[in-house]
Amino acid sequence: EYIEYDKEAFGVYAGLGKSLGEYLRGDITYNFENAEITNIDDDASVIIKDQEGKKTTSSITPTITRDSRDNYIDPSRGSTNSATFTFAGLGGSNAFIKGLLDSAWYFPLGQTTFMLRGRFGYANGIFGEELPLYENFYVGGLNTVRGLDFGDAGPKDPVTNDAIGGNTELIFNAEFIFPIYTEMKLKGVT
Repeated sequence: EYIEYDKEAFGVYAGLGKSLGEYLRGDITYNFENAEITNIDDDASVIIKDQEGKKTTSSITPTITRDSRDNYIDPSRGSTNSATFTFAGLGGSNAFIKGLLDSAWYFPLGQTTFMLRGRFGYANGIFGEELPLYENFYVGGLNTVRGLDFGDAGPKDPVTNDAIGGNTELIFNAEFIFPIYTEMKLKGVT
């Protein structure tokens, strides 16, 4: 359930992965999804209303990741870097490309950690098809920019002010991670 519409989807997702070294990993996934956009608000933007109905996506996504963090859940040093590329157009009604580069670096400062992250994404419809609304990048929220709601930092419909996402994103984050209760591994972030 999104703010201005609902997306009902079913499908299958399968992947294979292989370690390519101590820190390097390669993955490839296939995704088939049948999605329907319904329950669009009457005052929703034209961009959202144009997406109403059923669409299918058949895509393949290779990913390469280098992860040298000292701890997967609670890192204090090292980095994680990934490059992902999705090609949708192997059948189905949706046809698009979508790429994402993501890099996060962790630096210990005594009992605290300083983290720097950069992320770049690009997506576009191909073969004369438009990029589906739900494949746009929505900047804002825990996984992109803390302190903002989902989609608040991205494009908005000029008439309704609804978050409509965009086909590109460029995000830089700096975080200071500090212990609050060491025995429970409870930490704070600013």
